[in-house]
Amino acid sequence: MIVVGIDVGSRHTHVYVMEIAKPKVDYVIEQIRDPNTPTPKGLLKYGMLTGTNKSEIAEQAYKEALKQVHLKRSDVARIWTTGKYGKQAMFASHFIPDAIANTHGVLLKVRTAKTIIDVGANGCRVIRISQDGRVLDRAIYERGAADTGMLHEQAAKLLGMNFQEMSDSSLKSTNAIFKNSHYNVFDKTDVLSLIHQNLPKEDIARAVYDSIAVKVSSIANIVGLEDDVAIVGGMAKNAAFVQALKQATGKDIKEPHNPEFVCAFGAAVAAAAGTVDEKIGTKDSG
Repeated sequence: MIVVGIDVGSRHTHVYVMEIAKPKVDYVIEQIRDPNTPTPKGLLKYGMLTGTNKSEIAEQAYKEALKQVHLKRSDVARIWTTGKYGKQAMFASHFIPDAIANTHGVLLKVRTAKTIIDVGANGCRVIRISQDGRVLDRAIYERGAADTGMLHEQAAKLLGMNFQEMSDSSLKSTNAIFKNSHYNVFDKTDVLSLIHQNLPKEDIARAVYDSIAVKVSSIANIVGLEDDVAIVGGMAKNAAFVQALKQATGKDIKEPHNPEFVCAFGAAVAAAAGTVDEKIGTKDSG
């Protein structure tokens, strides 16, 4: 049976096409009972920029994903969406909150995880989970996107670097110029100020990552960081940010393979089970 998970975010849409041998199976619970239970077979991971028309882009991404694995719509048993704009994909059969999707996805990749940190372009969320796949608590930060993932994008443009170059440059820095006590909010204007001071680019890049890491750490403290900690989302692929986050939290953070697809993967895993009944507590931080 073929199931599809689609994560429709603010900036990117990710599709995960998966083949399952046994329908109506909760693979998270099955692996708890028997760690040797094989995970479902991933057929394709496909991502694209979301754009302004979320519904249209989700449809386009879904069509392209099926095309790449030579499947028809009639071959797909279930399509479950997640993400900030997942409900706008009206062709889907079900919507699942991203906290639950992330939980399903992470626990099949980092079995010992008890905390999930998800950092994207427009904010971050921290989710505390149980080992049997329940969401215990979460905190969301979206009001000040300029000092999370979007700041990364703005700073890279100002420094004349792509994301990889900015990360590599930051890792060469030996001077930590960011001091949390000096800034109420560290944003684009602060990056410009540092550039005008002719400070080394590697130190400015490090300051950006340090500032984002401190903000994410403060959000994490709302729900409490419990080992093991896993990081997902686009920023999880950035070595300099992950290093800064480890320093800010004092935790050894685990990075699952293809972290930007974990939420879509989790939606597909949930679709395999076919049922989700979970109440989520949310703490919104500004």
